[in-house]
Amino acid sequence: MEEFIFDRLAKRKTEIEAQRAKLKAELERLDAEQSKLAEEERELVIAERVFGRLSGIDSLRVTPPEATSTDMEAKKDAISIPKQGSPRPEGIPTTRRMIDEILVNAERRGKRGLAGRELIVEIHNCWWPGVGWNDVLPEALRLVRKKVLGRDGHLFVRVHSQEVETNQAAE
Repeated sequence: MEEFIFDRLAKRKTEIEAQRAKLKAELERLDAEQSKLAEEERELVIAERVFGRLSGIDSLRVTPPEATSTDMEAKKDAISIPKQGSPRPEGIPTTRRMIDEILVNAERRGKRGLAGRELIVEIHNCWWPGVGWNDVLPEALRLVRKKVLGRDGHLFVRVHSQEVETNQAAE
């Protein structure tokens, strides 16, 4: 009787291992497909920006579909941020400009500022898939030291132009 139970358990364990291997292979395939589609989207975003510049519309702000989705909060938690990210794509704005645009958009949405993770997620979604902590936060902290950005607790906040002029005059 015991031998029968152990045989059934061993058989079930083998079935589970086979199912896990199948799921792992499917996840790897989906990850590869997602990477391919993300690269294609990044190229389209760059092309859209180029067309905007060529047409003389400097204010064209390209926002990839994922950055405007209603489940953005869930996506923020799902993104794993590496310490050192992928190489910086060509044609994207400076880190300072990206941070400023993101904070302007956050203010428009009624937020006072954004945490470091939120800055990185927004940069990841809008310009630089694979951006890392060390690609953004040292620059953000440098901007805080220069009083171009401010801190409100753990949030990075914009220092409005009047405050910047006062800070620059004091230096």
